[in-house]
Amino acid sequence: MKTESLKTFFGTLGITSTMVDEQKGLIELPYLNGLVVAVSGDIGKQQDATERFRDVSHTNKTMVVSALPLHQAEATTIVPGVDIRVPVFSVFAGRFEDTYPTNGHQITNNRILTIMRELESIKGNKRSSKTPYLSWLSKAMGITKPHSLEALQDIIIEASRIPEASAVPAIRQLAVGRGTRYAVMTVNPKVEYHDTQPVVSESDWIMCDLERLVMGGMTDAQAAVLRKTSEAYYQAIKTVTVKPVKDKPAVNQTLQMLGA
Repeated sequence: MKTESLKTFFGTLGITSTMVDEQKGLIELPYLNGLVVAVSGDIGKQQDATERFRDVSHTNKTMVVSALPLHQAEATTIVPGVDIRVPVFSVFAGRFEDTYPTNGHQITNNRILTIMRELESIKGNKRSSKTPYLSWLSKAMGITKPHSLEALQDIIIEASRIPEASAVPAIRQLAVGRGTRYAVMTVNPKVEYHDTQPVVSESDWIMCDLERLVMGGMTDAQAAVLRKTSEAYYQAIKTVTVKPVKDKPAVNQTLQMLGA
């Protein structure tokens, strides 16, 4: 089952998870403000679902978390500074212009946060305000600089449908909308140490953009919790059942010919 490793991971951390639809790979985390985790079978299917997840999160005004089975290489990342491997998630929170609350989850990536600040600065004085990142992005895409988040989102969506453009890191990140390609599970920065370790309740867990977490300076409690998520990841992949790869006649024939 593609959801097996994720359910083990959440359970090891003491996070309640409820199977919504096993066939579709949908898991709900009811005590994390009702987050819904959609588990894709592989990285290709996850990437293909980008537009659908973004549109669903926009229409329903609710976050969607996209994940992969933890035994797959693309399902994890190394956290700079602490050098540990943890599960990585894509998180969708609608389009750029959406403003519904993310309930403490810090998932808006730095690129769109920068663009939001730059667009806000030119509302009052368009001539004197500088927009270095937005100007660079517009020039790179060969477009006139947009003056609204909605217009920019439409442009990014169109660009992400072009294979050459979708491979550009900035386009790939911005294509998720008001969210991030690279989120990790940690705790609210207000969580503090008590004696020798942080005391964490289910409601303290959040999804956080990895770059924001590292650049913003993670707390000691967050660093300690990340180590726990790493331990939970290794525990999950030990218990997961991976189906053996079926024989492929063409491959077998090639191997026989090479061994002849």
